Amino acid sequence: MSHSMPESPPPSFDRTSLRKVTGVQFLLRGLAISLPPILTVVILLWVGKGINDYLIHPTTTLVRYSIATLANQARPIDQFVTWDRLPAIDYCGRDYRITPDLKERLVQQYQSRADRKIDPDEFASAEADQIYVPMAQAAVPYTDFREVAARLRPLEMPTTAIGMYMELVATRYFRRLFHFSVVAHGLLVCEASDRFLLYREDCRLQSGRCGRVSTEGNLVAGVCHRGWNARHCRGCWRTNGHGSHSNLTDADDGIHDDDPPK
Repeated sequence: MSHSMPESPPPSFDRTSLRKVTGVQFLLRGLAISLPPILTVVILLWVGKGINDYLIHPTTTLVRYSIATLANQARPIDQFVTWDRLPAIDYCGRDYRITPDLKERLVQQYQSRADRKIDPDEFASAEADQIYVPMAQAAVPYTDFREVAARLRPLEMPTTAIGMYMELVATRYFRRLFHFSVVAHGLLVCEASDRFLLYREDCRLQSGRCGRVSTEGNLVAGVCHRGWNARHCRGCWRTNGHGSHSNLTDADDGIHDDDPPK
């Protein structure tokens, strides 16, 4: 005999509760999808800013300063003179100096006619190598100053000679600052790689002798930079404790010999 179970009423369906759960789930799913790429971009920007602030910018500035020091053509300002009839020229007006020889020529040429004026463009073009612009306690050639001033705004113009040449070398020799930065960091990477390889080679040479004792019971400290230096560099031999009658030798190490190099 079969017994029929009473049917339970169907669960009530709350549309308001469903909408609330769906909205929260939708928000969480959206955050789960969007947060990883956003955080990745933020981390990449933070790392990039750190690399630029602590590696790229200091390295570029150091290389620019080194090249600017070599290219610096500034001279003491007291070697130049001024003249009340000098014309105003581009980028510096009348705030410039000329060589004593140029002033003497100009005085001889224009003293007979006081009303005759000097053409600014012709003067700046023909006598550019005799014109110098004061910057702090030095004066720089007008040709160099004009090249930098034509590219920078007045407020961006450096106030010192070395600062002006740091701007000049980045564009005159490399055209763009980006190219200059690439070359600078290429040199940095090459130097770092070379030092790393030398360090590994020194570690390899020293690891086989660490703790070994010389014939006199003294611990042999360090390597003479390279094995061949011990035989071919008398200065290296002596600076590493090898006198002409030194007993600090390691037998069979292939580097330290009983006799100093000839």
